[in-house]
Amino acid sequence: MKTFYIFKINSEYNKTKSSNLYIVFKTIFKQNKKNINMAFNTYNNIVSSINKDFFNKYIYELLYKEESYTKFKNIHMYNNYLTGEVSKMVINNTYILVKSNIFDNIFLKYLYEINNLFICNFTNDIYYYTKNKLFNYKK
Repeated sequence: MKTFYIFKINSEYNKTKSSNLYIVFKTIFKQNKKNINMAFNTYNNIVSSINKDFFNKYIYELLYKEESYTKFKNIHMYNNYLTGEVSKMVINNTYILVKSNIFDNIFLKYLYEINNLFICNFTNDIYYYTKNKLFNYKK
């Protein structure tokens, strides 16, 4: 499964180069317990809280007619037997987590259309801003 973390970036960091922002997030992601307070403070400075109601309503209104789509509270599931896509999106307070068996899944397609989100896949070193469409794939 491919795991994507989606963050809403504070306005003062919106102009930050995506590679620099990715390095900061990857450093936070890999912190040990000894430096967790510093990582937590850095994370809170960069990231804004997610409007759960907005994202839940946005995704629901786009997908509720699809047979493959289900929703329970802040958890959205898409299981399309025809295409083989299995995706899950969880909306948290400061990030959105998307797990899928494909890279270009249905949730990311709709999240691309929202400005000022930063998407990271730490396993494959993929990171980009939404509405930017400039993907960075490190091999």
